Amino acid sequence: MAERCRQMLKSFVQSLYDEGMLDLQFAQLQALQDASNPSFVADVIKLFCQDTEKIIMELNKYLSERVVDFQGMDSYVHQLKGSSSSIGAQLIKTACNEFRQACDSNCRKGWKKVSFPMVLEGHSV
Repeated sequence: MAERCRQMLKSFVQSLYDEGMLDLQFAQLQALQDASNPSFVADVIKLFCQDTEKIIMELNKYLSERVVDFQGMDSYVHQLKGSSSSIGAQLIKTACNEFRQACDSNCRKGWKKVSFPMVLEGHSV
């Protein structure tokens, strides 16, 4: 039973690589896990998801404003990009790059339609 679960997990992670959702940084994260800390990867992912949820809530607040503070938004996007890079969340990192470009051009419409759904989709995985 345990072996079957390990194989299913390995297969699932491989599918995330194949779909471009993860990059090799995730493998490096996995390499840090050992017998002394068997839940290391799960703990890091849990913290990432908690932080990402808070950041997305803040970004939603900015977008709901009549006049968007793109500079303020950019700091949250920068934070999200850094944390997604550190765990290998390639799709979210890519979306953050698009966010930052949209913030630089103060393009609310492009930001909401192109990038934001990618992060929400990536976060739900």
